[in-house]
Amino acid sequence: MKKHLTALLLILMFVGFYIFYLMINKTKTVLSVVTPDKIKLSSQNLKYDTDNSVCIDEIDAFSLKSDDETVEKICKELNITKSDFISMGYLAQEYAVKTLLNKKVSVKYTGKISPECKYANIKLNGLNYDEMLLNKGFALKNGTIADK
Repeated sequence: MKKHLTALLLILMFVGFYIFYLMINKTKTVLSVVTPDKIKLSSQNLKYDTDNSVCIDEIDAFSLKSDDETVEKICKELNITKSDFISMGYLAQEYAVKTLLNKKVSVKYTGKISPECKYANIKLNGLNYDEMLLNKGFALKNGTIADK
């Protein structure tokens, strides 16, 4: 009886440590904000995962690093000037840095990969980061700014 109880206790401890390990690996620290929709995350295993850039899927954030074609397209769609676009890019970058830099985030990869980064859904304190950007008016989804 004592052996069975000891074995059960060891198994429960192993399961507990495994769950803890999984929870830790789901959260990562934001090391830098490249653009409001592209961030660099910490990696538990830098030996095998050297590129830790993550892009936010399904949104287009205002950015200071947007190419001219994107700027022209969005300015035309929203009927704004390039100066307005740059101002929004600056504000979006400031918001992203203030919101994400050095914070722990939950990452769920979507499976989509580009040469620049892996795409993922990012949550900060249980809130979707893409929805935060949309609600503040710093990003577009399907070519429009959120109505909220």
